[in-house]
Amino acid sequence: AVRVESPDEARFFDIWHAYGPDHALARDPASFSYVYALTPGLRLLLLDANTTARPNRIREETLEWTRAQLAEARRAGARVISVTHQTLLRHNPLFEQGFRIANGEALREVLEQGGVDERTIHAVVSHGYGICADVEPTHEMEKVLFASDELTGLIGAAALMRPSKSVQDMELKSLKKKYKDKKFAAGCSREVISRGAEQLGWTLDELLERTLEAMKSFYE
Repeated sequence: AVRVESPDEARFFDIWHAYGPDHALARDPASFSYVYALTPGLRLLLLDANTTARPNRIREETLEWTRAQLAEARRAGARVISVTHQTLLRHNPLFEQGFRIANGEALREVLEQGGVDERTIHAVVSHGYGICADVEPTHEMEKVLFASDELTGLIGAAALMRPSKSVQDMELKSLKKKYKDKKFAAGCSREVISRGAEQLGWTLDELLERTLEAMKSFYE
């Protein structure tokens, strides 16, 4: 194995900008956070708690930006689903540092004041079920989030290995080959992906194909 350095913020954006930020309604100048419209009445609020300046915390500038985005969504009559990598709540004493946003209570207050309900917060926590959380996904949205979290990372890594650096020309057959190669993107848990498909009642092929097609849709 070869140890590589983690990408800095500029490199991370260069890798992932086509998978959401390029199509964002709004982007936070202080972090990688952005708002994406799933439908005219439903928006994703994707929050970055991993900036170099404030690792594992939501920056104050980003909290203010979040308030503004929630207010704008209310004016537009749109519902908001918040998405964070780390969880807002303390849910497992064995997994605290690095898994929970250090100022999560402040973010939770902002979200609740902005009209984001408890079900969304539950969904954010449950995506770490069996890994760092004891909160089980129950709603279909939560199960999809759990199943696709590791898988999107694997697909992104596979795309970077292609001459096109894109998922657009990737076929299911190629993705399945990368999935079966346990040495490729070894940090993406196949066990979690398989368990996610089972929770949804989907075959593994169906989960791989639907996730791949969803990622391709960002280019359409």
